[in-house]
Parts: sequence; structure tokens; C-alpha cells
Amino acid sequence: MPRAAWTDERSGAESSARVALNGAILAAVAGNSGLRRLAVGYGIFAMAEHASWVAILVFAYARGGPTEAGLVALVMLVPAAVVAPFAATAIDRFPRRRVILAAYLIQSVAMGLTALAMLGGSPAGVVYSAATLASISIVLTRPAQGALLPHLARRTDELTAANAASSSIEGLGTLVGPALAGVLLAFADPGLVFLLFAVLLTGSAVLMVGLPVEEAIEVAEVPGVDLPMLASSSVLEGLRTLREQPGPRLVVLVMASSMVLWGAIDVFSVMLALDVLHIGREGAGFLVSAIGAGGLVGSLGAFALVGRRRLTMPVLAGLSLWGLPLALIGILPQAALAFVFLAAGGAARSIMDAAGRTLLQRVASDDALGRVLGILEGLGMAGLAVGSIAAPALVVVLGPRGAIVAAGISTSLVAALAWRGFRAIDTGVTAPAAWLAAVRAIPMFAPLPPAVIERLAGGAESWTAAAGTAIVRQGELGDRFHIVQAGTVEVTVDGKRVRTQGAGTFFGEIALLRDISRTASVTALTAVEILSIAREPFLAALTGHRSSRSLAEAIADARLSGPSSPG
Repeated sequence: MPRAAWTDERSGAESSARVALNGAILAAVAGNSGLRRLAVGYGIFAMAEHASWVAILVFAYARGGPTEAGLVALVMLVPAAVVAPFAATAIDRFPRRRVILAAYLIQSVAMGLTALAMLGGSPAGVVYSAATLASISIVLTRPAQGALLPHLARRTDELTAANAASSSIEGLGTLVGPALAGVLLAFADPGLVFLLFAVLLTGSAVLMVGLPVEEAIEVAEVPGVDLPMLASSSVLEGLRTLREQPGPRLVVLVMASSMVLWGAIDVFSVMLALDVLHIGREGAGFLVSAIGAGGLVGSLGAFALVGRRRLTMPVLAGLSLWGLPLALIGILPQAALAFVFLAAGGAARSIMDAAGRTLLQRVASDDALGRVLGILEGLGMAGLAVGSIAAPALVVVLGPRGAIVAAGISTSLVAALAWRGFRAIDTGVTAPAAWLAAVRAIPMFAPLPPAVIERLAGGAESWTAAAGTAIVRQGELGDRFHIVQAGTVEVTVDGKRVRTQGAGTFFGEIALLRDISRTASVTALTAVEILSIAREPFLAALTGHRSSRSLAEAIADARLSGPSSPG
């Protein structure tokens, strides 16, 4: 067979196998009841978030044009940006399913109050105050959703698929929510939009009752805990994590930067509908819906990320292409083309969001993930505020079309600046399949979320010891946990052989778990291949997960109670 034909045949077989694997993973996601319930609740949230935003901006624009719309957006978003990191500390301190349930209930109440203010003819200040409360109430949902996914997904590929599904839901919400708002605004008061979603968000809360997620230790039950002080401390810990770890920091900054354009588009959409494209106030909702339609299509492309180890290009290409279609609207301001361009931008943003959140879940430690996502949410809200206030300023300086072009090309500049740092992140989180399999096979690691296993494997060190090498000495301090990948080792206590261990076994956990010196010596009988995990990530993984911690303690107890403890 000619080489080219053989290559094509092999490529086709690999492609078919990949499609089959992805199909199996997506079926597993669909069959995961926890992920299904989380998805439906999040879909209602996504519709409510975007529909209510269109409704309040239309209300403000009708009163004072783009300036009032921009100022109202700023007033609503700045408190949300400040509150988000503090609110998200609850995700790492309390059971996450209860946090997201409470978030939906609070949103329902806040939207209901805004509806009452609007429908009751309250003064604008009252309406804006209620809408600001509603804006603040949404900041906990997305971080809680992101922190829950790694615990509901059962493998790394399923986590990627779950994030792609969330991106699909976000796109669907951005499509349906504003479109529904547009329909309602064509014949009714904006308050009706808030009232509808106040009711629907109650349904999201009901879906979260009994969500099958392992409970965390409830800090509220510990006597003497100062919760406000604890929240402040937790935010500082999250900021310290971002300061000390360039990977999570860069992902957060890049993803937050994309929200600046969102904020500008929220204001531009009303300006485009009324003053540039002349398609009526309901057209603002339909323009934003075009982004959602594109996001829905793009989320289907995001499923191609399943199984992909490197996510740099999808994030940065998606970021760049998120803004460029908007610039084209400034160049060709025609209604039909505007919908197409916004849909293309929405598709790119959807892929960027799925890849970026998966990457962040991989590189941020699980015990700080909620706080990191909360900081991302806060920075995202701040980005929306910056974009919403920058949009009218750009209009004053550059005119409507010039402002749109300038905003559109900004994301490409950010992507270019972030390129070098992102390449380093991808290299750091990619672990060989054999290492992942070795870590996952250890009983105490098996219950861990896939992203945690990936971090453990990615940070491990593989090395070879010649026959006769002392790998661990009894009485010395323990600094690493070891997995035997190949070869045979001998375990001795007080100089006496107690057993041998081969490939797939492990040792060294007792000294790390109990903070004591090594309880046995381990020597290579043959040349052995060892995979070693440092003390800090080992303890962080186990102490953050009850089942894994219990298994590890049981293993340590069993080994200490016998004569053969290789720890």
C-alpha cells in the first residue's frame, strides 16, 4: 500500500475512534444526573442574566440615552465586582450544592423586587437600586457552577465535555433570554422581564436540592469563627494564589479582559438598534440574541476540545475572534450583516470560554478554586463596568462607528500580549497518559475529581533508581509520595525484610499524612521506575476531599498496625 494511502487510512481510523470516544463521553455527561440538573438550573440563570440586563438598559436608554445607560451599568456592576470575590469564599468553606441553591433563591427575590419597582411606577432611583441588588445577586452562581463541575465529572474528558455543555447552555441562554426580552419589550414594560425570571429562578433552586456532591466541612458550625473576617482572609488567600501562581493569574486576566468587550456591546447594542441600524428598541434584545445564537453554534465546536491536552490556541484564537466581527460592524453597518457578525463573535467567545474555564480548573488547586473563580467573576463584572462606561466615551471621541471598530480590535491586542505566557501554562498542565493512569490507579486518589488527578500527575517527577539504591530510609523526614511504575523494591523495618513490592504499588504516605519520620526503608531490588509526588500537592489533594482522606487514613492505619509499613 502506498505510504500516502496508508497514512490517510490511519488518519481516518484515528478520526473515527476519536469521534466514537467523544460520543461516549458526551453520552456519559448526559447520563450524569448531577450534571443534568446543574445544566438545567444554569440554563435558566443564563437566560435571566442576559434578559434582565437588556431590560434595564432599555429602561435607562429610554430615560437618558447612551450616557444614562452606561452610568447605570457602571453603578450596577461596580458593587457586583466588589462583592463577587467575598461572596465566592463561601464556595470553598461551605457545601457547594447549598451555596448554589442559596444563590438561585437570592436571585429570585432580587429579580422580584426589581419587577415590583418597575411595574409599580417607583422612582428611577428605586428601580436602579433594586436592579443593582439583582446584579449583585448573580455573582455567586457562575463560580459555584465552575467549582461544582470538577466534583460531578468522573474523568478529565468528561470535565471538558461538561464545560463545553455549559458553554452551549450559556449560548442558548444568551440567545433565548434577550430574544424573549425583545418579544416582551415590544408590547410590555421591562418589569415583566424581571417578574418572569424571578419565577423561573425558583425552579433552578429546586433543582439544586439533593444534588449528589460530597459535602465539605461547614465552617459555620465551628464555634468562634468570625465569618466576615474569614471571608476577608479567604479573598486574600485567593489573591495570594494568583500572585504566586502565574498560570491561574494569566488565565483569569485574559478571560476577564473579554468581559470589557461584553460591557461595551451591551451599550452598543442599544445604540446600534436605535441610532445606527434603526430596528427599534426590541432590536437591542435581538442583537444580543445573535451573540447567543453564535455561542450555541460555537459550543458545538467546543466539544472538539474533548480529549485535547493543549488549550492555548482555542483560548487566544477565540478571544481575538470574539472582537474582530464587532469591528466589521463599524465598517459595514448593515442590519443583516450585523446579526451575522455578532453571531460569529459569539461562536468564538463560546469556544474561548469553554477552553479557558477547563484550563483554569486544571491549573488552580481545588481548595482555592472557588475563590479564584470568585475573583474571576469580580474582575469580569469590573470588566463589564469598564466596557459599559468606555463605550459612550469612545462614541464621543471616535463617533459610533469608530468606537465600535476600536472596541472590536482590542481583544486581538490582548491575545497577542498573552501568547507567550499561555504557551507555558499548557506545557505545565500536560501530563503523559501513563502518569495519569498510574496516579488514578492508586486507591486513595480514585475518588478525586479528574482535574485534581491531572494536577497531581502533571506536577509529578519520573525517575529511575538502579538496583541496590536506597529510595527511602527509615527514620528520615518524608518529603515525597512514591509510585512504582516498573521493577521491584524491598521493604525493610529495623533491617528485616517484610515484603517486596512491584509495579502499581506505592509507599511513603504515612510520613506525609502523620507528619512523622519514615517508618520503613525501601530499596530497589531491580532497576525501578518511580513516579514521585511532592508533599504539598499530595496533602492538598487528600485533605480537600473527604473520601480520599478517609481512604488514605485507613491505608496508613492498616500499615502501621502491621509489621510492614513502607512509610
